[in-house]
Amino acid sequence: NLSRHQLNDSVLKIIWDNKKNGNPILDPKIKRVCSQYYIHMNVLVHRFPHRSGVQLAIPSECVTPLIDYHHQLPTNPLDAITHTLLPPTPSKSKEEIHRQVRRNLRRHAELRKRQQKGATTQFEVGDWVLLRNKVTSESGTKTFAKFMPLYSGPFEVVAKPHPNTYRLCQPTSRKERGVYNINNLKFYHRRSDGEEV
Repeated sequence: NLSRHQLNDSVLKIIWDNKKNGNPILDPKIKRVCSQYYIHMNVLVHRFPHRSGVQLAIPSECVTPLIDYHHQLPTNPLDAITHTLLPPTPSKSKEEIHRQVRRNLRRHAELRKRQQKGATTQFEVGDWVLLRNKVTSESGTKTFAKFMPLYSGPFEVVAKPHPNTYRLCQPTSRKERGVYNINNLKFYHRRSDGEEV
């Protein structure tokens, strides 16, 4: 029964099947339990070709508590951190989640229809836009451009110094972002209900 193991930090005899090319293969369940509880093992290899599967032989003098890894698996250490940082989200039914996904798909399909290639785009003061990110891959910082977002924002257009350039700022803090060419900007469609994405 591999659901419970009696472990000891000095001696643990493991008997396994050695039929595959003479290479002993340790059961992954035993590896997982030992690595989770930081067990230091002195493994004594016994080859029994007539055996199949995995068995444990523990010396009688070893008195250790039983470990049930089905009920005592270590929890994710990030759960305690994210629980305090993320806002509380009410639980939704599966049907409600499906309806929300369908609404999002329909809304993004409508947005794609408005952004046809070749259409001339002009922004006015007060419009919200997205700024294209120029990210390059760097092995030193483990930054990969293909995993980075294509756009950042949204930002608000506060001025138009030239026909093809726009001055942007943060909508909430009003901190100026800079002046950018129209080729690096994309119109941000604000939601009709006032709730921003």
